[in-house]
Amino acid sequence: MANQSIKSSPMTFKAAVLVSSNEPLVITEIKHPKLGPDQLLIKIKYSGVCRSQLMEVDGKRGYDKWIPHTLGHEAVGVVQEVGSQIFEYKIGEKVILSWIADKLIAAPGHIYESLDGRSINSGPISTFSEIAVIHKSRVHKVQGNFKDDLLSLFGCALLTGAGMALKYFDRIKHKKVLVLGFGGIGSAAAIALEIFNDIEITILDTSLERVEMAKALGFKNSFQITNQKVPKLNKEYGYFDLCIESGGSIESIELGFSLISSNGTLIFASHPPVGKKIRIDPFELINGKRLIGSWGGDLDPGEAVKMVSEHLSKSKLPLNLLIGQHFPLARINDAFDHLRQSKSGRALIDCEINW
Repeated sequence: MANQSIKSSPMTFKAAVLVSSNEPLVITEIKHPKLGPDQLLIKIKYSGVCRSQLMEVDGKRGYDKWIPHTLGHEAVGVVQEVGSQIFEYKIGEKVILSWIADKLIAAPGHIYESLDGRSINSGPISTFSEIAVIHKSRVHKVQGNFKDDLLSLFGCALLTGAGMALKYFDRIKHKKVLVLGFGGIGSAAAIALEIFNDIEITILDTSLERVEMAKALGFKNSFQITNQKVPKLNKEYGYFDLCIESGGSIESIELGFSLISSNGTLIFASHPPVGKKIRIDPFELINGKRLIGSWGGDLDPGEAVKMVSEHLSKSKLPLNLLIGQHFPLARINDAFDHLRQSKSGRALIDCEINW
């Protein structure tokens, strides 16, 4: 089957490119790409901005051998072209784009060419652009009736946060739950667990704005933590059966571990800067505490989209509060500042706003 196309695409498109660590992304004009047999060309509608991408921009992932390269790993978009071996997706179909994939799948990246002839590296997925070449392993069918901006969060925040909550939560053992960090992942985890009305959920975050967002969503036990308050947390809130941690630092992981009971479980999705080490007392592990790191929620991504969609469709909470400020692609660096400042809601790049 030859490549299909909904219409003739423009000869170039704009993408945000990382050309140097610790420097703003640069909007770059890129030539219209050619697809491999297992790739799709997607017109990006909305892309979420994730802390993992922020750390990459800020050089906290270590030496970046791929510079210059594109970024972005959660989005919703529309299929524009399909490769010769793509049969499950149709031209014009709305799809979810996610970095989460089966680790055993060998998915090649892509090399774009800028208008001035430079090579621009890309992985199997990148979403900070008007259009993007995406490997089929990073493309998922839309499930449920959600707005487009919320659908973009299924690429990372919802699958990771809600996925890890649903996978590891035990209705018998876990009656007292702590969500530590109320960004995209933490808020998704709390919403996923809220449907179980026989548990007590506590939200802790350093950002007052995010605490207020949690309260607006309906989580009354939401509190701001400060350095002065940390030593008193056990006295104020006791110990938790389950802690879902997404604060993004080793200090947050260590704090969560200190707040679980002797037979409690800490699940963390944080990916702190390269070289950082967690410090815990091994006796606490021997005594019964469990510490588990989650890779994108630890569920099969295709099944996770179905499960999380079905679960969230039952929620009575105002899910629109999960969405933060919208930014055009030209202001993507402002979107990263939104994240640096721990603003509430997921910052979104509206990749169609200038079309």
